Amino acid sequence: MSKRHHSRKYENKLHSGKQEHEITVDKDTIENCEAAVISETLPICENSPCKSEVTPGPVTVKVPVVLTECGITITIQSSLKLEENVLEIKHIRKNVYLNQCKLIPNSEHGKFNNGILFLEGFIKKNIEYTTKDYNTKSVLRGKLKHATVKVPFKSTTKITFKTPPKFKTNITHDEVELLETSIKVCDICEENIAGGNICEKNFKLTEFFNEKVFCELICAEIIESDILENPINKDCKSSIEQTFSNITERVVLLLTIRLLQNQHVEISK
Repeated sequence: MSKRHHSRKYENKLHSGKQEHEITVDKDTIENCEAAVISETLPICENSPCKSEVTPGPVTVKVPVVLTECGITITIQSSLKLEENVLEIKHIRKNVYLNQCKLIPNSEHGKFNNGILFLEGFIKKNIEYTTKDYNTKSVLRGKLKHATVKVPFKSTTKITFKTPPKFKTNITHDEVELLETSIKVCDICEENIAGGNICEKNFKLTEFFNEKVFCELICAEIIESDILENPINKDCKSSIEQTFSNITERVVLLLTIRLLQNQHVEISK
């Protein structure tokens, strides 16, 4: 048998009543469409409710307390230069991440229910764009590519607390004086007198460790405008054939942030 007819055809005859139907399927088609699927049905296991051990009230618990929840508007302008010239932006996928969220409380003189919040993070963008390889009178051909970039941002904002954080102030160390009935033990030239010992000093230091204020990123909304700049071929006959080397982005970033602190809360019975 020649190589041309190496791919043999199989006939599957189906009988329906008195009619006979012939289906011809090529062997290569069967081999190229092979797929392995393994599945199993999992049984449902029974469960029974369990009774939890609880501490009857009244009790004092340590739980995260919401200090405030606020919306912050951040404006960003960035310039991106991709590896190849851009014909058109097809899609941009964006995700927001926070690297830093630090609070400085009591930052306004005479007011104890506010603070300054320092924010730092970045927007991760996956940009899908098209390029231009060549074009004819009726066909414009290129490739669909993508690039992932990070756009950093920094901001500060004033925070007003609904529930103020609890901090104990650390004071400076104190000097403790001990009474000596005879200072002659330190200086043989001195007479036996009573008072503070000039040869020995004692100090007392008290340091409080306060609960840290931490934040949660509740929501992030991005409103942006992407502008293609620096055209490559200024003599093109049609604007749809123009490619660009830079992308300028103007972004309005709307963040919703919640500040919390672990505090002791009394729960009645």
